[in-house]
Amino acid sequence: MAYLSIPNWAELQHYKDRNPPWIKLHNELLENYDFECLPDASKAHLLCIMLLASRTNNKMNPDSKWIGRKIGANSKVDIDILIKSGFVQLNQPLQNVEQDASTTLQDLKDDAGTEKSREEERESREEERKAEACNAKKVSEVFKYWQETLNHKRSKLGDDKKKVILAALKTGYSVDDLKQAIMGCSKTPHNMGENDRGEKYDQLTLILKNSGQIDRFIGNSASPPTGSNGQKSFNNSNGQQTRGPTEDEWNSKDW
Repeated sequence: MAYLSIPNWAELQHYKDRNPPWIKLHNELLENYDFECLPDASKAHLLCIMLLASRTNNKMNPDSKWIGRKIGANSKVDIDILIKSGFVQLNQPLQNVEQDASTTLQDLKDDAGTEKSREEERESREEERKAEACNAKKVSEVFKYWQETLNHKRSKLGDDKKKVILAALKTGYSVDDLKQAIMGCSKTPHNMGENDRGEKYDQLTLILKNSGQIDRFIGNSASPPTGSNGQKSFNNSNGQQTRGPTEDEWNSKDW
């Protein structure tokens, strides 16, 4: 019968008996990238499953409902995501296979090499999947911030917006950097409509077009430029443009 177990269980063991009263939990888990990408519920479930493993000799029924009852979970336990992240492994019972007496040592080495290559390929695909999931979360966070800050709540997250956000993240900008650039655009009079056409230029694809644009808007966030009439511009909480103090007032008063 198949069963679930915690990899590297010996590292979490304190006692060597079958049912240790407590386990070791290293605080470096908080720095683990895979753990960081897990949903909060799955993080809590994982810690409880580790405790459950100490009571079952690290052999647990793979039924998520059974595990949920045992750990007192109030939400569904997602075993698949824990297996895919590598924190839990599914073990299949070994089958008794009669090997041909003519099997050579070289054959065994070849098989081991093939299996290793397959495992490396699986690990590579899994790493890519985890990175994509984590990036998708970041893309969504940046997009929602742009929607709310510049009052584009009806806009949709299309491929063009995803592409420009991912490109910025790949360049090395953090989510906070991109949010600051968006805020900087909201403080830039020309982009907010103070131009000869009276049009707003606050598209996400424009703000994050390249590193030069991003850096410029980040700078505008900290030091907003003046408008055509010498006043700084801001957006209120409803996304409507309002006027701030003049340049002289800005420099002479303690705001």
